[in-house]
Amino acid sequence: MPPSTYANRTLHLLYRRKWFTDSNRADEADGQKFEFIPPSGDLYYGVDVVRCGMVKFLTQMGVPEIAPILCQGDFHIQKYLPKGIVFKRTQMIAEGGDYCDFRYYAAEK
Repeated sequence: MPPSTYANRTLHLLYRRKWFTDSNRADEADGQKFEFIPPSGDLYYGVDVVRCGMVKFLTQMGVPEIAPILCQGDFHIQKYLPKGIVFKRTQMIAEGGDYCDFRYYAAEK
């Protein structure tokens, strides 16, 4: 990806990796657990959410059907990504997936 597409790429990646690492280190039973996917080709970076505290909480509250609706908010939030970055996801824990796969790609030219 050309540097002009996203000037703060390195800083952003460092921040996100720290956040994922800190969350994993806390290893809260009702929290999130992440697996970082490093940049490769057009992949800016990715993250697999392998444990979702929100899905667990909503299931415990007896309303697991709300989780997929809340997860759709991820697509709306992603419109605030830096220009040139595209968000894709193919599965969610809330819909029976093994993990939520967040992938951030360089926009196609």
